[in-house]
Amino acid sequence: MGVIAAIYGFCVVFWGAAIVFFLAKIINFHNANTQGFWIEVSSQVVNGLFTVTGVGLIPFRVLDTYRILWIWHYKRKTRKLRIKAGLPVLYDEDDLPNPKYDPNYVHVLTEKEEQFLYRQQRKFRYSQTWYRPHGTETHRAFSIKYVRSESRLS
Repeated sequence: MGVIAAIYGFCVVFWGAAIVFFLAKIINFHNANTQGFWIEVSSQVVNGLFTVTGVGLIPFRVLDTYRILWIWHYKRKTRKLRIKAGLPVLYDEDDLPNPKYDPNYVHVLTEKEEQFLYRQQRKFRYSQTWYRPHGTETHRAFSIKYVRSESRLS
């Protein structure tokens, strides 16, 4: 994946620089028709490169949106069930409890719902490397509200 990103980045920079060089006549063909042709070719290549990332990543964005909506759903459901059961409010409502990390964990979701939630969190974390479903000693869990906004905007 890193090689593909490097090649893509190189192509964007190369063809973007070509547009500038042709427009500024640093590369001059001394023929307006040929000069215009290469400006158009460079513009079309850069346009194609940006279209590939804009349109080509739509399936992944849809899948990420699906996952974050499920995470958000279980966050709201957990909060409502905890209130209904008379359990204390969570220290960090974005850090949904996990029995691995919290010895005093009280199950409010069914086992099937918990497994589905953990799977969606794991998959979303794999797809979006900045997302952390659980806090650590140095960082808090990422706000699900902001994650929803980011998924909608990208």
